[in-house]
Amino acid sequence: MDLPDFARLLDANLNRVCEGLRVLEDYFRFASPRPDLAARCKSLRHQVRHEPGCLMPDLPDLLWFCRDAKSDCGLEVAQRLQDQGVIQHQHPTIRDFLSANGKRIQEGLRSLEEASRMLDQSRLARCFEVLRYQAYTLEADCLTAVTGARRAEPAAFLRGLYGMATPDPATGRSALSIGLCLLAAGVMVLQYRNKTAETVDQLADCQALAAACHEQGAILIVNDRLDIALACGADGVHLGQEDLPVRVARQMAKQVRPGLPFWIGLSTHNPEQALAAVAAGCDYIGVGPVFATTTKADLRSPVAGLEYVRWVAATIQLPQVAIGGISPDNVATVLQAGARCCAMIHAINQQPDLVAEVRHIQQQVLAQL
Repeated sequence: MDLPDFARLLDANLNRVCEGLRVLEDYFRFASPRPDLAARCKSLRHQVRHEPGCLMPDLPDLLWFCRDAKSDCGLEVAQRLQDQGVIQHQHPTIRDFLSANGKRIQEGLRSLEEASRMLDQSRLARCFEVLRYQAYTLEADCLTAVTGARRAEPAAFLRGLYGMATPDPATGRSALSIGLCLLAAGVMVLQYRNKTAETVDQLADCQALAAACHEQGAILIVNDRLDIALACGADGVHLGQEDLPVRVARQMAKQVRPGLPFWIGLSTHNPEQALAAVAAGCDYIGVGPVFATTTKADLRSPVAGLEYVRWVAATIQLPQVAIGGISPDNVATVLQAGARCCAMIHAINQQPDLVAEVRHIQQQVLAQL
């Protein structure tokens, strides 16, 4: 690699790194104000711009002189890979958005570091290495800040698909395997619902899903079983009308996990139940069944319909999850009725490529919000 090639590589990657830092800085400046993180992003961006020039005084002029954006094949390569579906310029969640820019920063610094070593620029390589390790810490702190905030605010999480990890007899898929697929597809709220397994097996499943959720920054909700939710370190429990009262569940959660956020959701089927859920202090409510469903063989409530979805969206301030008979074919009508988060079970859990299908549906749903 000769000096002009090295200069073009430096120019491209310095721009890439600083662009990624500016995206993070603006997010924590405008979208989710965190002056401390915005300041760190800005500080690191200035270091990236100025410190290399201190080690190579002629670097700023060299970068400008050797810049040749017209002959750079990068845009053509990126467009071709995007057309082939290899890369996607979409971020289904805030976590994906922040992580993508964090990785862009780190990868750019690594390229700068290695290219500097190739030309025996050891001091420059060391500079980029130090900056890269700062970028690792910055990304982790940005993701921690956003994940912590979302755990305390269900409304920020309950958009798009609400994953349902439940066994599917038709395909032989277990609740655990479906849950892991849903997480791999980018679902950020996952409910574990398994009415047939032994308690010890449910606990083992939930422990595995809790670890996977926490690694990804997602939320794990356990259906009905408050004991399992608290034992496995889940983020919340979803109760039915015949389950423990919300007040009792809240007291137990506070005793086991004092000071930690713990979501309590409640299934509702009519306006009276929705209003009672608000009074009981729920964090969110289930709304349905919107359409006829065969998922719950013991369902005692009649179809609530789209009219109930409309009433809840217009009347209830709590976050809501529409559920019951929802599929890719009718989800648009549910969203038009005011829903912002929907659960689908048979419609997606029986798809041959579950991960791809969920990603596709998630993108379609979010695009309509």
